[in-house]
Amino acid sequence: LLALTDPDGLRGDARRAADDYRNSGGVIEMFQGDLPASAALLVDALLASGHDMVVLTAASMDYPEFRSTCWVRIEDVVEDRIPTQREGGRDDGVADRFEQWLAERADGAPPFFAFVQLDGPHQAYDFPEEHAVFEPYADGLRYLEIAGGQAPEEVELIFNRYRNSVHYVDAVIARLYAALEAEGLAESTLFVVTGDHGEGLGDHGEVTHGSLAYDTTLRVPLIVRWPGKIEAGSVSDHISAFWDFLPTACEIADIEFEIETDGISYLPELLGGSQPEHDYLYWEFQEQGKKQAVRKGNWKA
Repeated sequence: LLALTDPDGLRGDARRAADDYRNSGGVIEMFQGDLPASAALLVDALLASGHDMVVLTAASMDYPEFRSTCWVRIEDVVEDRIPTQREGGRDDGVADRFEQWLAERADGAPPFFAFVQLDGPHQAYDFPEEHAVFEPYADGLRYLEIAGGQAPEEVELIFNRYRNSVHYVDAVIARLYAALEAEGLAESTLFVVTGDHGEGLGDHGEVTHGSLAYDTTLRVPLIVRWPGKIEAGSVSDHISAFWDFLPTACEIADIEFEIETDGISYLPELLGGSQPEHDYLYWEFQEQGKKQAVRKGNWKA
């Protein structure tokens, strides 16, 4: 989740993308596109414009190597492994810290950029008891057993556990947005919700993620709210990918760069304008004997 106040200062409405894709680089791909690790263009521009910065997560930012890539300029504001007190409430502490961080900002503070990574739908698919709305569900995940394949009824139990963790994270996102509203910042904030991968959940024999290149793991959600700019409730069928986020954010922030990239800004699509399209999208994964995939229009192989 990303929150950026006063994006117009760099240069409730929400739009949902139906065809957004991730790449093997995940979150790193969002902030560097297909550029080298030294090209921290967006972070550099936000720092130069005087934005406050914060990165919050219950996960580790050391592996994958986020600290030494997209956050290398702002390691001092990265808070990871944030603890929680409630069983299953893996992201409670992250929401608590975001609320605290916003409340502590002084009147007249500069605009801010916040990156909040919620970890509930990862690993064991954690959720508190009150979010057990899909039943029956698996009481835990045993990865060595899962790797050997699961019967359909067992996959359904895992799927329900996953859906419960997503239900929990939805509630955490609501808390984050409520915190912006409480501080009077919701109407001046560009609010982006996305994920770094999907989940196999039994499709094509992949129960979790990371080994195959099917849409079950490559397609991800993308929801953007930008009051006064984006038409509320609209849905986009534009085919985009994680490496498009960098040029999009740079265009919003009026950042110019001459480095060649495969990314295409989807700002025109967000604003209801004429949107350039990709000729195709290509993925390559080196794990387990190398996987490749390509999408061109409505065709994918």
